[in-house]
Amino acid sequence: MANRRFQMDPRIKRELMGQKRLLVLGLICTSLSSALYGSSMGLIRRLLKDLEKIGQTHAIADFDAMKISTLMIIGVFVLRYFFTRGQTYYLAEAVARLTNGLRQRLLTKLLKLPVTYFNEKRAGSIQSVLTNDVNVFQSAVQILRDSIEAPLKAIVALILIIVIQWQMALITFLMIPIMGIIVQRNAKKMRIAQKQVQIDLAEVGAVTQEVLQGVRVVKAFGAEDQVNKDYGRLLHTSLKSQLRAALLVARLRPLVELLGAVGLCGAILIGGWLALSGNMSVSDMAALAFALDAINQGFRGISNLSSTYSSVQGAS
Repeated sequence: MANRRFQMDPRIKRELMGQKRLLVLGLICTSLSSALYGSSMGLIRRLLKDLEKIGQTHAIADFDAMKISTLMIIGVFVLRYFFTRGQTYYLAEAVARLTNGLRQRLLTKLLKLPVTYFNEKRAGSIQSVLTNDVNVFQSAVQILRDSIEAPLKAIVALILIIVIQWQMALITFLMIPIMGIIVQRNAKKMRIAQKQVQIDLAEVGAVTQEVLQGVRVVKAFGAEDQVNKDYGRLLHTSLKSQLRAALLVARLRPLVELLGAVGLCGAILIGGWLALSGNMSVSDMAALAFALDAINQGFRGISNLSSTYSSVQGAS
């Protein structure tokens, strides 16, 4: 059932495969950037442990160890800079080439259709496909990026939590099904809402073109006020559908953040309880808080992935 829900439209797959080389390079950079981000959490824990040790021993050797940890963290983020830059550039180029190629193929197909097709379809609706719908398809590339970056961040952080203190991972496992249910329900509503947005935008485009092409007729019959009034109602309908879609996104993101904050506070309380029994150090607690925040970021990325996927499906 989950596979059907997140199965990408074959047409979208074909377009993405046309940019395979750029997408592979961009996704490799995404994976390495996320992996380096995860490794930085372990290095930060080591740095904090060195700092704790210096406070206890006041030894130069421990300070030297802390300098090494600091340089390692800087080195990780220098490498991450290059991979993040590569990810941004390669995926941006893939998006640009995808949209240009898609528009070219759509126009080629339209020119081969019989005249009867254009008698049945409004010119503005056809133009909307070349503009509004194609722009939504750009998000398919973002889906690929988020499908790697968000889960990888969360998984690496979760592994670190299990290694440091497995008891604190329990609250994370409790939050996963709750967030999954919320994201799934929102995705269904978002798909329907985005489909209506595209339909309304196509209608606005069609009427706009018809009015501009027939402006002489409108003026000849003195129908400016009536046309303006009808056009205003059409824009209002389109606005309402866009706001419904925006409301679904606006509801999901802060709710995921709220649940993440609840999970973070719960984990910190567990950490405090463990510290009372002497099973938790300050450095471990700080590293765990950093890891929990990374998991929260991963969940937010997954929620964005779900919303974007639903938007693309609605336009396809």
